[in-house]
Amino acid sequence: MPPVVPPQSPTGPRHDHVDHATASDNNDDVEQPPSTPTRPNNPVSVDEYGQQSTSSKLITPSSRGTSQAATARSGLTSHKSLGPFIGEDIAMSNRRVQVPFTDLLKVLLKKCAANPDTGKDSLLDAVLDSCVEFCNSDSFQQIAQAELNEYCTVPRTDERIGFLPFKNFMNKLLVALEAEKANFPQLKDLSKLNPRLHKLEPSMMVHLYDVGLDEDDAVTRSPDFIMVAKTLLKAGKFKWTEILTTWELKLAGKKGFPTALEIYSKKDPKKHVFLPDGPILKSDQMSATNLYADRNPNPSLPEQPVGDISSSRANEGASAAIPAGNSKKRSAGEDIDGNIFDKAAAVAKRVKQADKYKNLEPNPQNASYGSEMLCRGIYSFHSLNFLVVDDVIWVWWYDRQNAIQSSGLNFVEDAPHFIALLLALQRFDVADWGVDPGLASPSMFMARHGHLKAVNVDFGNSMVVTIKKLPTKHLHLPGPVLKGRATSICEAESNSDNSTDMVVKAYWPERTRLNEAHIIKDNKRKLSEEPELIKNLPPLLASIDIPSSNTGNILRELGVQPAEGDSNERVLRLLLFRKLVPLHKVEDQRQVLQGWVQCLKCHYALWNKDTEHGDISVWNLMWDPQTNCGVLNDWDLAFVRGGILVNGVKQEGHGAERTGTMPFMARELLDDPYSLDRQRLYRHEVESFIWVITWICFKVDLPSELDSWHSGDSRIVSTAKDSTVMKAKRQYWKNVPRPFTPIWQVCILLLQVLYDMEALEIDDAKLYDTVMKIAEFKLTTPKTCMLFFHSVYCIPYGE
Repeated sequence: MPPVVPPQSPTGPRHDHVDHATASDNNDDVEQPPSTPTRPNNPVSVDEYGQQSTSSKLITPSSRGTSQAATARSGLTSHKSLGPFIGEDIAMSNRRVQVPFTDLLKVLLKKCAANPDTGKDSLLDAVLDSCVEFCNSDSFQQIAQAELNEYCTVPRTDERIGFLPFKNFMNKLLVALEAEKANFPQLKDLSKLNPRLHKLEPSMMVHLYDVGLDEDDAVTRSPDFIMVAKTLLKAGKFKWTEILTTWELKLAGKKGFPTALEIYSKKDPKKHVFLPDGPILKSDQMSATNLYADRNPNPSLPEQPVGDISSSRANEGASAAIPAGNSKKRSAGEDIDGNIFDKAAAVAKRVKQADKYKNLEPNPQNASYGSEMLCRGIYSFHSLNFLVVDDVIWVWWYDRQNAIQSSGLNFVEDAPHFIALLLALQRFDVADWGVDPGLASPSMFMARHGHLKAVNVDFGNSMVVTIKKLPTKHLHLPGPVLKGRATSICEAESNSDNSTDMVVKAYWPERTRLNEAHIIKDNKRKLSEEPELIKNLPPLLASIDIPSSNTGNILRELGVQPAEGDSNERVLRLLLFRKLVPLHKVEDQRQVLQGWVQCLKCHYALWNKDTEHGDISVWNLMWDPQTNCGVLNDWDLAFVRGGILVNGVKQEGHGAERTGTMPFMARELLDDPYSLDRQRLYRHEVESFIWVITWICFKVDLPSELDSWHSGDSRIVSTAKDSTVMKAKRQYWKNVPRPFTPIWQVCILLLQVLYDMEALEIDDAKLYDTVMKIAEFKLTTPKTCMLFFHSVYCIPYGE
């Protein structure tokens, strides 16, 4: 399969489409057929949280950035392949926030206050007083003159040389702070996690995003450092489910930088420029000039020679860089934790592994670790990750909507603020690290192989459901998604009903969208006079939102006001369904056609009752083995014209999230997929249904035809679909089984209808009638199909 194409914007319209507006203008005297109702122009409504909103819906692809990469799932097993997508997430996020380091530090310290009523400003002020006292103590000065100064004076030729001194500096500092915890009475007691920094060298961590993937297909990551509970320090290889956070280290300059101060004072930290966006900053651009606005390198430090790290440096170990005043030297292969290793071999292996990542931008690399943290399980609400460049640290907060970046802090010159950060990290519980304690036990981070095997969720009404977390029980896992819905589906069982196979859909919708559970309930009400169609709706059993997961909470804590119209906060939503089977996995082709027809009928009935599904795809058409019916699934992005009533209050959801899955979107919509002015018509939905049946046929007999469909580039997808339609017109598939199987016969006839469909102002009812006659085998040859299709529009066949 070809690699996924990085995000691009299509240029220009297709030239083979008829301009419907122009055609209509030339026939003013001709009665026009009824068309899809026009949506009201941004009416004001109230959502289920009591928030006023304006109704809008974008008909463009929902997959952008890492969401697009996760949908395509091709060649995305390295940092380099994911870089452009994660970079787009960072740059294009509606909630990209840059805050001063002290503002974020206040929020983090507030989580650790001994007295919850203490104000953030006064708490920071008191903690800094204690931190200044600690920085001027012999305890800190000994560490600073040894480990910190060793790190500050290592050659700038290769970042790997700084790994060992940085790790030793951090862990010695954490040990010293633990010993002097009584000197920080403003903060609560240390967490049982008691974190430490650990070097992964030379192992890598693996995350299997798709169920059934082999190890060779796994997404591999190798952060420079991970932070784990002290009890796991010498545990060997790690899983993402066992770590607290990552630290990425970059040495940018060719000269050393200032060493630790002998006396520290309480002062505001220097304001270092924000690290540029991922797509801008490359590793070879990282220099003191463009990273630090007020950096004054110490001219007394000699310039280090440029070149490869020498074998003598690797063999001599860290002691070569320790200033003369230091009384303690370690052997070449020993760190402060007592780990013995072949340093030269470790460095050589790291160089070999890092070759394919050497040109990756630091922001996307750091963000890729954030995405891994968020994708560990439904219990991951946010992630804190740290990026260190020379002696400046940036703190990143990632969640399903936000990418929050602090300003840079020089942890050498402004050590008291850095100490305050470490004090907060030492007191963090699992919730502060982004893990919901109601969905995950803290013990999973304190013992080997601490990944969850089950999660218990109380849906109310005495219904407690166990979500199975074993790998074989995942029906769908989110890809390497940094922001977005990140849908995952797991098997589940109820404490009150062991006879029904269940699944839980966990995802992060925009809070201001209509609740999918409310939409399904409203759909059932609308179909009350057509009860046979209710069976084609998802068998929803229960639903619940997790309020503490709201991605807007951190912004309110930071005092960041959202821009006007920006209300795209997300919340974790859990829906409990009876288990269904994907329609394309049903072996009996007659049942596949039956299910497809039933979904089309249900869709048409609801479209005429003002509910637009908006995301027809092969993954949203299911089969219910209990009722032997097709099910039109996933209504989370649906649009309801006029809104719905929930507890007597009218709700008319809105959101900036885009709707549509690119491989199945109508070609007309793919011409300009990110236009905000285009309205979705019924014929667009019908075309998506046709592409679903085509995809099912191709998947079995012509899988190579689908390569371009999943490229992630709208122009490539549109061109591939044009080719598909032309081949159907000529029946030009050499490997299609002859005589045509029933499903292939329907597919070819529908594609031939598609050939003419865009050139006409099509009445919804007549189009639906045509498609239904084909699917029910009332039109069985291309000629009879075209004769009927043209007759309903009074067009002589052949014109």
